[in-house]
Amino acid sequence: MRPTRRAAVLAALCALALALGWRFGPRALNALVAPALVALAAGVVQVRGIDRPTVRRSQPAPGFPGETRTMELGIETDAPRAATVNEEIGDGLSATDATDASAGSIETSLPATVTYDVTLDRRGEHRLGPAEVVVSDALGLFERTFGYSQRTAVLVYPARHELSGVAAFAGLDAASAEERGTFDGLREYIPGDALRDVHWATSAKRDDLVVVEFATESEAGVTIAAEAAPGCADAMAAAAASIAHHLLDTGVAVSLVLPEARIDRAGGAPQRARVLGALARTGAGRLRETTAGDAGIHVHARPTGVRVAVEGREIDFEGLIAGGGSRAADDRRERGGRTGAGAPGPPGAATARPDDDRAADGRATGGRQSDGRQSPNGDRRSPTDRSGTSVGEGSGTSEGSGTPTGGKR
Repeated sequence: MRPTRRAAVLAALCALALALGWRFGPRALNALVAPALVALAAGVVQVRGIDRPTVRRSQPAPGFPGETRTMELGIETDAPRAATVNEEIGDGLSATDATDASAGSIETSLPATVTYDVTLDRRGEHRLGPAEVVVSDALGLFERTFGYSQRTAVLVYPARHELSGVAAFAGLDAASAEERGTFDGLREYIPGDALRDVHWATSAKRDDLVVVEFATESEAGVTIAAEAAPGCADAMAAAAASIAHHLLDTGVAVSLVLPEARIDRAGGAPQRARVLGALARTGAGRLRETTAGDAGIHVHARPTGVRVAVEGREIDFEGLIAGGGSRAADDRRERGGRTGAGAPGPPGAATARPDDDRAADGRATGGRQSDGRQSPNGDRRSPTDRSGTSVGEGSGTSEGSGTPTGGKR
């Protein structure tokens, strides 16, 4: 228990009144000092008789950076009291209504349920608390502080990006679909289940979503191995979370291997929460070379960027976010030997070269088609259709006539 500034001012006034009473007579003393002393004594008795309040803090759901969670502190007392509730906000979180970024202070009357909003700022497992409740008497002359050391964990997932360059994972999706196994049964839809597993006929009859389960579904899937250089853990976690989210959405079961943790292979909403939770807590570190090599997908974050190896082929993760730009660049490098002089040319040259060559062949043969035959009317046929297939080979032209075989002669 300690006096407030209000009590200090009142005590100073009492001292002044005593001095005036001694100097000029007892009337000034009786007019001011007696009521003030009664108020001070009542405040002491009231605050000393306060029982310790009971405080219960709600558990916030995990979320992604930038999201907001509403926290509740339920405070119960034996009688109505004026109080101030102070809550310490850990690093990686911020109270939106607090004047101090590291602590929230709310004035209320007890018993009460105190609410405040917390913004999730940074990936990781952060803490709310400890809290303290400062209770005062009716006049605010004395106050008593009750501390509560309990802390509540707040899990902030890594940032997640929507992938548009997903063609790199098409082979993994197909392979997983072939290994899903035999039909095992139906169950109710859980948020996070892949839409391809929804059994629409049964869902229409029950007026509720129902998904299909497979007997060996847990044995099929993809292993994601992720590692990061010092200072690159956030980038690694974001890339691995984005890829795992995409694969789980398409119904592919995933397992996760990290420098500090391992998540067994599974699918569905519970696995999504396990994977995101592990990525929220992980730090930088290296994997054994054999572990990274055996994984279907290997994520490696370096200061220069994040590279993703899919079955041995490396892709820039930024390219996956931007729509597969790095994949197109890899394709151009693979076609480099066909652009002339053994070096990859610009994108326009790489796509226009085959048509230019066939056009040149047509000029050299004096209007002949690409297979060496000339149309009867002497007209020069287009060497290719829009898909790049030779007309002489793919359009069904009868030999020596230039007339489609399916038409009338």
